[in-house]
Amino acid sequence: MSRPLPSQPNLRHLKNEAKKLHRDLENGAADAASRIAAHLPRLTGAAVPAVRAANVTLQETQHVLAREYGFATWADLAAAAASRIDLEPARRPLEQLSTDEVRGICHGVSRLVKAHGDSVATIGPGDFYRALEGMGLQTSPSVREFVNLAADGVEPEVICRLARNRGDTVARNLEIRRRLVLEGVDAIGQGQDPRFVLHRLDTVGNTGHPTRYREPEGTVAQLCARLAQTPAAELHHDELAVVLADLACIVRNHGVAALAEVMDAVNDEDVHAGLQMVLDKVDPVVISAELERRARDSQQVRHPFVCFGEGLAAALEGKTGADLDAAVEAVV
Repeated sequence: MSRPLPSQPNLRHLKNEAKKLHRDLENGAADAASRIAAHLPRLTGAAVPAVRAANVTLQETQHVLAREYGFATWADLAAAAASRIDLEPARRPLEQLSTDEVRGICHGVSRLVKAHGDSVATIGPGDFYRALEGMGLQTSPSVREFVNLAADGVEPEVICRLARNRGDTVARNLEIRRRLVLEGVDAIGQGQDPRFVLHRLDTVGNTGHPTRYREPEGTVAQLCARLAQTPAAELHHDELAVVLADLACIVRNHGVAALAEVMDAVNDEDVHAGLQMVLDKVDPVVISAELERRARDSQQVRHPFVCFGEGLAAALEGKTGADLDAAVEAVV
């Protein structure tokens, strides 16, 4: 039975593994000799002493390793390793990836394309999709969206444009969310009426809640129960607005110190940072300036989408190496 290839095989590591097998054989390890006899055609079934005396080369131990992984030759194993996409970054949302991680994913797609043809157009969408399935590719929804478009035969230039559109949308939504936090935290710090808080927030995100707030919801127990059911970081804008109004109600009824009772339940980074500054009695001007900076920085999440769109389009068109890097770096 063959060994499973690691989800992120590295050719250098595989070479080192073959070198270790060769070294172990030279040192007389019986296990190494048995592995050689099991997979090297010229020594099939040979006894351990015969294998030790056979002057097995490093190239032959590479062949043995390839056979152990289920490949006919070392060249086949090397090609399979080279075509694997770096799966770990691909599992995370695009907006969380660095330029280098995006570049790495695009190079993985490029190697996959080159392993089957000159470009995705010459491979055909169906074969490209089957190649992706054969890799067991696991990706986040934001990465999968554009890989699936490629597998469906969408033109690379269209994928590139759609990635830019998606990046614009993600950045715009994040900025709206952060401006909700900015207005909400400022209102909470001032102890404003929850209904007015919702009106303030409605001017930012059109949340639809300027008059429908019910004050009994604004208790520590009910807020913690709400956040246990749906964490703050996963709330839609209208749901976040109600949570911020709940927090305003808690402060209005029990004082700023009561925020300490809900901090552990708030997993949204921006909301948590704002509330912590209110608890720490930071100057409201400083709080607003920090939250405003975060809102402006929201545009940075657009960048990975643009880089990925350009890099993926280049990979699908058959570009490799420096040419693919140039496509990604053109937007850096």
